[in-house]
Amino acid sequence: MFSLGQPTINKLWNTRQAQESFMKWAGVSGSFYDYLKNNWIKNILIKPEVAVDAEAKENAAQEAKEAAQSIIDFTSGWNKA
Repeated sequence: MFSLGQPTINKLWNTRQAQESFMKWAGVSGSFYDYLKNNWIKNILIKPEVAVDAEAKENAAQEAKEAAQSIIDFTSGWNKA
């Protein structure tokens, strides 16, 4: 799971956020905002070719349900001692 949060403090005087310093030291040009936005678009947003079709999603849900039930069945006898 990924999330983004908006900064809560404005820049003070002539400062920059740590990520912009890291980028400058690494020789990466541009702003951290642009870097983060491009990275989010390329690597985090769901890509159409990776999206799971409905049948595969339903099969995975059924397998998860069966696995959970088998764990419940297996552990249900533990408390009967």
